[in-house]
Amino acid sequence: MEVFLVGGAVRDFLLAKINGDFKTPADVNNYWMTVEKDWVVVNSAPEEMLALGYRRVGKSFPVFLHPDTKEEHALARTERKVAKGYTGFECYAEKDVTLEEDLQRRDLTINAIAMRVLSPDFSTYELIDPYQGEQDLKNRLFRHISPAFAEDPVRVLRVARLAARFGNFEINSDTLLLMKKMVAEGEIDALVPERVWQEWARSLQENYPWRFFDVLENCNAQQKLFPEIKNFAVKQKILMKVIEEHPSDTLRFAIEVFDMDEHAFLRLINQYRIPTDFRDLALIVIKYYPFYTSLIWESETILTLFERTDAFRRRHRFNDFLMICHYLAGDQDKIKSSRLLALLTELTKIDNAAIGSQGFKGEAFAAKLREIRIATIDTYLQ
Repeated sequence: MEVFLVGGAVRDFLLAKINGDFKTPADVNNYWMTVEKDWVVVNSAPEEMLALGYRRVGKSFPVFLHPDTKEEHALARTERKVAKGYTGFECYAEKDVTLEEDLQRRDLTINAIAMRVLSPDFSTYELIDPYQGEQDLKNRLFRHISPAFAEDPVRVLRVARLAARFGNFEINSDTLLLMKKMVAEGEIDALVPERVWQEWARSLQENYPWRFFDVLENCNAQQKLFPEIKNFAVKQKILMKVIEEHPSDTLRFAIEVFDMDEHAFLRLINQYRIPTDFRDLALIVIKYYPFYTSLIWESETILTLFERTDAFRRRHRFNDFLMICHYLAGDQDKIKSSRLLALLTELTKIDNAAIGSQGFKGEAFAAKLREIRIATIDTYLQ
């Protein structure tokens, strides 16, 4: 039985070394202490893993949790395509599967580098890199390992998401041709909505989220998956500014879809089962950003904006709405959003309990509260 470290932990470690990100041995140690690790086990079987205290968690193929570290250990395996889609694989995970065979079934060369760890602190190791993944890291290149790449449509999304993370990487020309072929042959049509959203959502957390759509557009998957999301060049400039100042993925999502038709957006939400917090903020931007841009400084109009965006009950979301409006409209619009926030603060100081103590209830209470809010806005504007 041999155990090798594989996947993203090895890739990111080597890339950090290439980029010179490790300044001290403490930086390296901190990396290995915090990174999520995946291991592949060669020349073993489920019975042996269980006898050693590992706990099986994999359903479609044998994956085990280490008894102490709880890190995932998967038996080396090969896969054979038997049906369309990313679940249509038959798995073989017997003792005769070699490390090179396990690495060959992976998507990109940069994800097919294994490390034999020779010391507890990871300071001594041996790389097993049969597909020249380290060189592709140095060349900033996404390159597929074998034609089997085309058997899993999720790999198109994964390349797009990795492009959102590694902004200066390019796609190998043969790999891009293969991705285009997958789209043309309908392989991408087998993607389940949850997986599409999962990769899109992960791209929103990266430093170059616009590249997710760039890659999909370049391989013709954009028109199949998100045909009504457009104007990427404009959105890239806005997102670059947002990323410098805010980590919020809900803000980034709202900017990516802000110019969609409302009905098309609701179809998109339902199609990919996008969570409520993403939907709610983006929807008020889609519906009320045009209202905001043409806002007249008049009491009824201002109060209508607050009411329709539910600003009194959802203050935090309204703050995000104004922030997005500011980014979309540009710096010259900063005064407008600042005045609206100040005015909302004044309106929240109104004592609802005092109105109720005067005998106003139900519709009469709502009418009286609105009257006082209008008067407060008039005073503020004067």
